[in-house]
Amino acid sequence: MSFGKKEKCCGCTACQSICCKMAITMQEDKEGFLYPQIDESLCNNCGLCKKVCPIYEGYTNKCGNKLPKVFAATHKNEDLRRSSQSGGLFYALAERIIEDNGTVYGCGYSNNMVVHMKVETRDELKRLQGSKYVQSEIGDSFINVYNDLLNNKKVLFSATSCHIAGLYKYLEFKRMNIDNLYTCDLVCHGVPSPLIYKENLKYIETLHNSKIQTVNLRDKKRYGWHSSIETYKLENGKVVESRLFNELFYSNMILRPYCGVCEFSSIYKPADITMGDYWGIEKAHKDLIDDNWGISLALVNTKKGADLIKKCDLNLLESSVDKCIQPNLEGPSHISIQRSKFWNDYFNNGYNYILKKYTPNGGIPFKIKRKILKYLKKW
Repeated sequence: MSFGKKEKCCGCTACQSICCKMAITMQEDKEGFLYPQIDESLCNNCGLCKKVCPIYEGYTNKCGNKLPKVFAATHKNEDLRRSSQSGGLFYALAERIIEDNGTVYGCGYSNNMVVHMKVETRDELKRLQGSKYVQSEIGDSFINVYNDLLNNKKVLFSATSCHIAGLYKYLEFKRMNIDNLYTCDLVCHGVPSPLIYKENLKYIETLHNSKIQTVNLRDKKRYGWHSSIETYKLENGKVVESRLFNELFYSNMILRPYCGVCEFSSIYKPADITMGDYWGIEKAHKDLIDDNWGISLALVNTKKGADLIKKCDLNLLESSVDKCIQPNLEGPSHISIQRSKFWNDYFNNGYNYILKKYTPNGGIPFKIKRKILKYLKKW
Protein backbone atom coordinates (compact mmCIF):
# COMPACT_ATOMS: atom_id res chain seq x y z
CA MET A 1 0.00 0.00 0.00
CA SER A 2 1.21 3.55 -0.75
CA PHE A 3 0.38 6.88 0.90
CA GLY A 4 -1.76 8.29 -1.89
CA LYS A 5 -1.31 11.43 -4.00
CA LYS A 6 2.19 11.86 -5.38
CA GLU A 7 1.94 15.65 -5.05
CA LYS A 8 1.92 15.02 -1.28
CA CYS A 9 5.26 13.19 -1.10
CA CYS A 10 8.72 14.74 -1.39
CA GLY A 11 10.57 11.43 -0.90
CA CYS A 12 12.37 12.51 2.27
CA THR A 13 12.35 9.01 3.92
CA ALA A 14 11.26 10.26 7.37
CA CYS A 15 8.43 7.71 7.38
CA GLN A 16 10.73 4.82 6.51
CA SER A 17 13.30 5.91 9.08
CA ILE A 18 10.81 6.18 11.98
CA CYS A 19 9.15 2.80 11.37
CA CYS A 20 10.38 0.37 14.06
CA LYS A 21 8.63 -2.54 12.30
CA MET A 22 10.53 -1.89 9.04
CA ALA A 23 7.17 -2.03 7.28
CA ILE A 24 8.02 0.84 4.92
CA THR A 25 10.35 0.70 1.95
CA MET A 26 11.10 3.36 -0.66
CA GLN A 27 10.29 2.02 -4.11
CA GLU A 28 10.57 3.51 -7.61
CA ASP A 29 7.44 4.44 -9.50
CA LYS A 30 7.35 4.21 -13.31
CA GLU A 31 9.00 7.67 -13.61
CA GLY A 32 11.91 6.62 -11.39
CA PHE A 33 10.93 8.62 -8.28
CA LEU A 34 11.04 6.95 -4.86
CA TYR A 35 7.83 6.70 -2.83
CA PRO A 36 7.05 4.88 0.43
CA GLN A 37 5.31 1.51 0.19
CA ILE A 38 3.76 -0.12 3.26
CA ASP A 39 3.84 -3.85 3.91
CA GLU A 40 0.54 -4.25 5.75
CA SER A 41 1.58 -7.63 7.12
CA LEU A 42 4.28 -5.86 9.17
CA CYS A 43 2.41 -2.61 9.97
CA ASN A 44 0.94 -2.21 13.48
CA ASN A 45 -1.00 0.98 12.57
CA CYS A 46 0.89 3.16 15.06
CA GLY A 47 0.44 6.19 12.75
CA LEU A 48 3.98 7.49 13.26
CA CYS A 49 4.65 7.48 9.51
CA LYS A 50 1.95 10.09 8.96
CA LYS A 51 2.84 12.12 12.04
CA VAL A 52 6.51 12.40 11.07
CA CYS A 53 5.77 13.40 7.45
CA PRO A 54 6.61 17.11 6.88
CA ILE A 55 4.03 17.26 4.08
CA TYR A 56 1.11 15.18 5.39
CA GLU A 57 1.06 16.79 8.85
CA GLY A 58 2.58 20.06 7.69
CA TYR A 59 5.85 21.60 8.80
CA THR A 60 6.19 24.55 11.14
CA ASN A 61 9.25 26.40 9.95
CA LYS A 62 11.56 26.73 12.92
CA CYS A 63 12.94 29.91 11.35
CA GLY A 64 9.48 31.51 11.49
CA ASN A 65 8.88 34.59 9.37
CA LYS A 66 12.16 36.27 10.17
CA LEU A 67 14.04 37.35 7.04
CA PRO A 68 17.50 35.80 6.69
CA LYS A 69 20.79 37.63 6.78
CA VAL A 70 22.16 37.64 3.24
CA PHE A 71 25.79 37.35 2.14
CA ALA A 72 27.78 36.90 -1.05
CA ALA A 73 30.40 34.31 -0.14
CA THR A 74 33.62 32.96 -1.65
CA HIS A 75 36.16 30.58 -0.16
CA LYS A 76 39.40 32.32 0.79
CA ASN A 77 41.38 29.50 -0.82
CA GLU A 78 41.15 30.25 -4.53
CA ASP A 79 41.91 26.67 -5.57
CA LEU A 80 39.04 25.37 -3.43
CA ARG A 81 36.75 28.04 -4.81
CA ARG A 82 37.60 27.02 -8.38
CA SER A 83 37.06 23.32 -7.67
CA SER A 84 33.65 24.04 -6.15
CA GLN A 85 30.52 24.49 -8.25
CA SER A 86 29.81 28.01 -7.02
CA GLY A 87 31.88 30.07 -4.57
CA GLY A 88 32.90 27.27 -2.21
CA LEU A 89 30.38 27.97 0.57
CA PHE A 90 29.47 24.33 1.20
CA TYR A 91 33.11 23.24 1.31
CA ALA A 92 33.90 25.95 3.89
CA LEU A 93 30.98 24.91 6.12
CA ALA A 94 31.87 21.24 5.82
CA GLU A 95 35.59 21.63 6.50
CA ARG A 96 34.76 23.60 9.66
CA ILE A 97 32.64 20.71 10.97
CA ILE A 98 35.33 18.17 10.01
CA GLU A 99 37.95 20.23 11.84
CA ASP A 100 35.79 19.79 14.95
CA ASN A 101 35.88 15.99 14.43
CA GLY A 102 32.32 16.04 13.12
CA THR A 103 30.60 14.28 10.25
CA VAL A 104 29.17 15.73 7.04
CA TYR A 105 26.29 14.33 4.98
CA GLY A 106 25.67 15.35 1.40
CA CYS A 107 25.10 13.95 -2.06
CA GLY A 108 27.84 12.37 -4.11
CA TYR A 109 28.25 9.90 -6.95
CA SER A 110 28.35 6.14 -6.50
CA ASN A 111 28.73 4.37 -9.85
CA ASN A 112 27.47 7.63 -11.40
CA MET A 113 24.23 7.43 -9.37
CA VAL A 114 23.46 10.24 -6.89
CA VAL A 115 23.29 9.06 -3.27
CA HIS A 116 23.62 10.63 0.17
CA MET A 117 26.87 9.75 1.86
CA LYS A 118 28.71 10.46 5.08
CA VAL A 119 32.26 11.86 5.07
CA GLU A 120 34.67 12.57 7.92
CA THR A 121 37.88 13.78 6.23
CA ARG A 122 38.88 16.54 3.83
CA ASP A 123 39.88 14.00 1.18
CA GLU A 124 36.42 12.40 1.33
CA LEU A 125 34.80 15.83 1.22
CA LYS A 126 35.80 16.21 -2.43
CA ARG A 127 33.18 13.55 -3.27
CA LEU A 128 30.42 15.95 -2.23
CA GLN A 129 31.53 18.90 -4.37
CA GLY A 130 29.64 19.85 -7.51
CA SER A 131 26.01 20.17 -8.57
CA LYS A 132 23.97 16.99 -8.92
CA TYR A 133 20.65 17.82 -10.56
CA VAL A 134 18.97 14.60 -9.40
CA GLN A 135 17.22 13.77 -6.14
CA SER A 136 19.71 11.97 -3.93
CA GLU A 137 18.84 8.56 -2.49
CA ILE A 138 18.85 9.26 1.27
CA GLY A 139 19.04 5.60 2.33
CA ASP A 140 19.74 5.27 6.07
CA SER A 141 21.16 8.80 6.42
CA PHE A 142 18.50 9.99 8.91
CA ILE A 143 19.21 7.00 11.17
CA ASN A 144 22.96 7.54 10.85
CA VAL A 145 22.59 11.23 11.78
CA TYR A 146 20.61 10.18 14.86
CA ASN A 147 23.40 7.78 15.90
CA ASP A 148 26.09 10.42 15.36
CA LEU A 149 24.20 12.91 17.53
CA LEU A 150 23.67 10.19 20.12
CA ASN A 151 27.47 9.86 20.22
CA ASN A 152 27.86 13.63 20.74
CA LYS A 153 29.24 14.21 17.26
CA LYS A 154 28.81 17.51 15.44
CA VAL A 155 26.90 16.92 12.22
CA LEU A 156 26.39 18.98 9.07
CA PHE A 157 23.52 17.70 6.93
CA SER A 158 23.13 19.16 3.44
CA ALA A 159 20.06 18.42 1.30
CA THR A 160 16.99 19.94 -0.32
CA SER A 161 14.67 21.87 2.01
CA CYS A 162 12.05 19.10 2.05
CA HIS A 163 14.68 16.58 3.16
CA ILE A 164 15.86 18.96 5.90
CA ALA A 165 12.26 19.33 7.12
CA GLY A 166 11.89 15.54 7.11
CA LEU A 167 15.09 15.12 9.12
CA TYR A 168 13.94 17.63 11.75
CA LYS A 169 10.57 15.89 12.10
CA TYR A 170 12.25 12.50 12.43
CA LEU A 171 14.65 13.73 15.12
CA GLU A 172 11.78 15.47 16.93
CA PHE A 173 9.86 12.18 17.19
CA LYS A 174 13.07 10.44 18.31
CA ARG A 175 13.35 13.11 21.06
CA MET A 176 16.92 13.83 20.00
CA ASN A 177 18.78 16.92 21.17
CA ILE A 178 19.87 18.74 18.01
CA ASP A 179 22.30 21.26 19.50
CA ASN A 180 25.14 19.59 17.56
CA LEU A 181 23.20 19.44 14.28
CA TYR A 182 23.85 22.04 11.58
CA THR A 183 21.83 22.02 8.37
CA CYS A 184 22.15 23.62 4.96
CA ASP A 185 19.59 23.50 2.17
CA LEU A 186 19.43 24.86 -1.37
CA VAL A 187 17.73 27.40 -3.56
CA CYS A 188 16.07 24.49 -5.34
CA HIS A 189 14.53 24.49 -8.83
CA GLY A 190 13.05 21.04 -8.20
CA VAL A 191 14.31 17.50 -8.67
CA PRO A 192 14.20 15.73 -12.05
CA SER A 193 13.46 12.08 -12.74
CA PRO A 194 16.27 9.65 -11.82
CA LEU A 195 14.95 7.40 -14.60
CA ILE A 196 15.55 10.07 -17.26
CA TYR A 197 18.97 10.74 -15.73
CA LYS A 198 19.83 7.02 -16.14
CA GLU A 199 18.47 7.04 -19.68
CA ASN A 200 20.71 9.98 -20.49
CA LEU A 201 23.78 8.11 -19.24
CA LYS A 202 22.84 5.11 -21.38
CA TYR A 203 22.34 7.39 -24.40
CA ILE A 204 25.82 8.94 -24.00
CA GLU A 205 27.46 5.53 -23.54
CA THR A 206 25.69 4.01 -26.56
CA LEU A 207 26.39 7.00 -28.78
CA HIS A 208 30.13 6.92 -28.01
CA ASN A 209 30.51 3.17 -27.46
CA SER A 210 32.21 3.61 -24.10
CA LYS A 211 31.29 3.51 -20.40
CA ILE A 212 31.10 6.77 -18.45
CA GLN A 213 33.78 7.21 -15.79
CA THR A 214 32.68 10.53 -14.29
CA VAL A 215 29.73 12.91 -14.61
CA ASN A 216 29.76 16.70 -14.30
CA LEU A 217 26.31 18.20 -14.77
CA ARG A 218 27.67 21.76 -14.81
CA ASP A 219 31.29 21.98 -15.82
CA LYS A 220 32.54 25.24 -14.39
CA LYS A 221 36.23 24.50 -14.91
CA ARG A 222 35.89 24.15 -18.68
CA TYR A 223 33.10 26.61 -19.43
CA GLY A 224 32.83 29.02 -16.51
CA TRP A 225 30.36 29.59 -13.70
CA HIS A 226 27.59 30.93 -15.93
CA SER A 227 27.49 27.85 -18.15
CA SER A 228 25.05 24.95 -17.96
CA ILE A 229 27.12 22.51 -19.99
CA GLU A 230 27.40 18.88 -18.89
CA THR A 231 30.54 16.86 -19.46
CA TYR A 232 31.00 13.10 -19.31
CA LYS A 233 34.47 11.55 -19.09
CA LEU A 234 34.49 8.18 -20.86
CA GLU A 235 36.68 5.12 -20.32
CA ASN A 236 38.03 5.51 -23.87
CA GLY A 237 39.53 8.88 -22.90
CA LYS A 238 36.95 11.12 -24.57
CA VAL A 239 35.24 13.99 -22.76
CA VAL A 240 31.72 14.44 -24.13
CA GLU A 241 29.96 17.81 -23.95
CA SER A 242 26.16 17.96 -23.81
CA ARG A 243 23.23 20.14 -22.77
CA LEU A 244 20.46 17.56 -23.22
CA PHE A 245 19.82 16.57 -19.62
CA ASN A 246 19.83 20.19 -18.48
CA GLU A 247 17.42 21.04 -21.33
CA LEU A 248 14.97 18.45 -20.01
CA PHE A 249 15.53 19.45 -16.38
CA TYR A 250 14.83 23.14 -16.93
CA SER A 251 11.87 22.40 -19.20
CA ASN A 252 10.04 21.30 -15.99
CA MET A 253 8.67 18.22 -17.79
CA ILE A 254 10.56 15.73 -15.66
CA LEU A 255 10.25 17.28 -12.19
CA ARG A 256 8.84 15.32 -9.25
CA PRO A 257 5.10 16.13 -8.92
CA TYR A 258 5.61 17.59 -5.42
CA CYS A 259 8.06 20.18 -6.78
CA GLY A 260 5.19 22.04 -8.47
CA VAL A 261 3.48 22.69 -5.12
CA CYS A 262 6.57 22.85 -2.88
CA GLU A 263 5.91 24.87 0.28
CA PHE A 264 9.64 25.36 0.85
CA SER A 265 10.13 27.50 -2.29
CA SER A 266 10.27 30.64 -0.21
CA ILE A 267 12.71 33.06 1.35
CA TYR A 268 11.84 31.38 4.67
CA LYS A 269 13.79 28.13 4.79
CA PRO A 270 13.99 25.31 7.36
CA ALA A 271 17.80 24.97 7.37
CA ASP A 272 20.33 26.98 9.35
CA ILE A 273 21.94 28.18 6.11
CA THR A 274 20.57 28.19 2.57
CA MET A 275 23.06 27.91 -0.29
CA GLY A 276 22.83 28.90 -3.93
CA ASP A 277 24.49 30.70 -6.79
CA TYR A 278 24.39 34.46 -6.36
CA TRP A 279 22.97 35.16 -9.81
CA GLY A 280 22.85 38.85 -10.62
CA ILE A 281 25.67 39.71 -8.22
CA GLU A 282 27.16 42.08 -10.83
CA LYS A 283 23.95 44.16 -10.69
CA ALA A 284 23.40 43.87 -6.95
CA HIS A 285 26.97 44.92 -6.09
CA LYS A 286 28.46 46.82 -9.00
CA ASP A 287 31.79 47.26 -7.24
CA LEU A 288 32.27 43.48 -7.07
CA ILE A 289 33.90 41.87 -10.10
CA ASP A 290 32.29 38.69 -11.39
CA ASP A 291 35.29 36.72 -12.70
CA ASN A 292 33.11 33.77 -13.83
CA TRP A 293 34.62 31.47 -11.17
CA GLY A 294 31.56 31.54 -8.95
CA ILE A 295 30.03 33.44 -6.06
CA SER A 296 27.83 31.71 -3.50
CA LEU A 297 24.63 33.09 -2.08
CA ALA A 298 24.32 32.48 1.67
CA LEU A 299 21.00 32.98 3.43
CA VAL A 300 21.69 32.71 7.15
CA ASN A 301 18.41 31.71 8.77
CA THR A 302 19.32 31.00 12.41
CA LYS A 303 21.70 32.08 15.14
CA LYS A 304 23.34 28.66 14.90
CA GLY A 305 23.93 29.28 11.19
CA ALA A 306 25.36 32.74 11.93
CA ASP A 307 27.75 31.31 14.52
CA LEU A 308 28.96 28.64 12.09
CA ILE A 309 29.50 30.85 9.04
CA LYS A 310 31.57 33.33 11.06
CA LYS A 311 34.05 30.55 11.89
CA CYS A 312 34.49 29.50 8.26
CA ASP A 313 37.30 30.37 5.86
CA LEU A 314 35.10 32.67 3.75
CA ASN A 315 35.12 36.13 2.25
CA LEU A 316 31.68 37.50 3.18
CA LEU A 317 30.02 40.55 1.66
CA GLU A 318 26.79 41.52 3.39
CA SER A 319 23.89 41.93 0.98
CA SER A 320 20.10 42.11 1.29
CA VAL A 321 16.99 40.09 0.46
CA ASP A 322 15.79 42.54 -2.19
CA LYS A 323 19.08 42.15 -4.11
CA CYS A 324 19.26 38.35 -4.07
CA ILE A 325 15.69 37.25 -4.88
CA GLN A 326 15.45 34.44 -7.44
CA PRO A 327 12.29 32.76 -8.81
CA ASN A 328 12.54 29.74 -6.49
CA LEU A 329 12.80 31.99 -3.44
CA GLU A 330 9.37 33.35 -4.36
CA GLY A 331 7.54 30.17 -5.33
CA PRO A 332 7.86 26.67 -6.78
CA SER A 333 8.71 25.90 -10.38
CA HIS A 334 5.65 25.58 -12.62
CA ILE A 335 5.25 22.03 -13.85
CA SER A 336 5.18 22.11 -17.65
CA ILE A 337 1.83 21.77 -19.37
CA GLN A 338 3.67 19.33 -21.66
CA ARG A 339 4.54 16.93 -18.80
CA SER A 340 1.84 14.30 -19.48
CA LYS A 341 2.58 14.31 -23.22
CA PHE A 342 6.29 13.98 -22.52
CA TRP A 343 5.84 10.87 -20.37
CA ASN A 344 3.38 9.30 -22.79
CA ASP A 345 5.88 9.85 -25.60
CA TYR A 346 8.69 8.40 -23.51
CA PHE A 347 6.80 5.24 -22.52
CA ASN A 348 5.50 4.68 -26.04
CA ASN A 349 8.54 5.68 -28.11
CA GLY A 350 11.64 5.77 -25.91
CA TYR A 351 14.39 8.20 -25.00
CA ASN A 352 15.79 8.94 -28.47
CA TYR A 353 12.32 10.01 -29.58
CA ILE A 354 11.84 12.49 -26.73
CA LEU A 355 15.28 13.98 -27.35
CA LYS A 356 14.20 14.86 -30.87
CA LYS A 357 10.78 16.10 -29.81
CA TYR A 358 11.64 18.02 -26.64
CA THR A 359 15.27 19.15 -26.99
CA PRO A 360 17.45 20.91 -29.60
CA ASN A 361 18.31 17.43 -30.91
CA GLY A 362 15.19 17.99 -33.00
CA GLY A 363 16.95 20.77 -34.91
CA ILE A 364 15.26 23.84 -36.39
CA PRO A 365 11.70 22.33 -36.42
CA PHE A 366 11.94 21.85 -32.63
CA LYS A 367 13.17 25.40 -32.05
CA ILE A 368 10.34 26.87 -34.12
CA LYS A 369 7.74 24.70 -32.39
CA ARG A 370 9.05 25.59 -28.91
CA LYS A 371 9.05 29.30 -29.73
CA ILE A 372 5.41 29.13 -30.89
CA LEU A 373 4.29 27.07 -27.88
CA LYS A 374 6.06 29.42 -25.48
CA TYR A 375 4.30 32.37 -27.10
CA LEU A 376 0.98 30.53 -26.68
CA LYS A 377 1.95 29.66 -23.07
CA LYS A 378 1.71 25.96 -23.86
CA TRP A 379 5.34 25.01 -23.19
